[in-house]
Amino acid sequence: MKQIEIDMLAESKKGLLTMCVGTGTGENIITSLQVAEKMAELDETANILYINTVMTPRQLGSEIRRHIDSDYSSETPNPQIKHVTLKPGKLNNAEIEIRTELGKGVRYIIVNSLEFSSRDSRRRDMLLFQIMEWLLEFGIGVMVFCERSNSIASHGHIQRGGIGKYAGLAANINYLSDIENEGYRLDPSDEKNTWAISVREREEEILRLEREEQKRIQSEADAKEEKRVREREKK
Repeated sequence: MKQIEIDMLAESKKGLLTMCVGTGTGENIITSLQVAEKMAELDETANILYINTVMTPRQLGSEIRRHIDSDYSSETPNPQIKHVTLKPGKLNNAEIEIRTELGKGVRYIIVNSLEFSSRDSRRRDMLLFQIMEWLLEFGIGVMVFCERSNSIASHGHIQRGGIGKYAGLAANINYLSDIENEGYRLDPSDEKNTWAISVREREEEILRLEREEQKRIQSEADAKEEKRVREREKK
């Protein structure tokens, strides 16, 4: 990621959705943290809600210390940036929490991974309509990071696959340069790269939740069928 790209993204306007398309989740985490820091630097009145959908709070803090501020502590954070970590795939369920922050004066929201924000495409679509409401009601700027797909998205046009309807709503879609060219080591096998470990953990958690949901649905179906059988036997 080049500094000029970070500067450009940090100047994104309020009232708009900006999509940032990177080569991978690890790169997007680092870039999103850099952009949040630059936003705060450029506008001392800007309050930023940084939504972490991939890492644990501890892992995110480690990435901040590695790439942003070596002295960072969750007890003494940048007062302009509030980092919030949500449960896997549950961003669209955090409506009340996010609206509370917007009511306190948040003017920018950054989501560090669209892929891990929602458990399925239906919930991801629900999230998009929530974002539309935030844009209209509060006039904030929303920036969402996601990974590249095989096709190229154009703002104002719904993409088949990839980011889908988000491309249709977005005012800007920025394809980011490869962060590895800037000297960062992002080998998933590197034990120091907490993003790789975190992604695996989140994927496992989402799969676990999906299995539990399937079991619940099957259990309810079995109970209904058993009830129908008993009622037929009574007749």
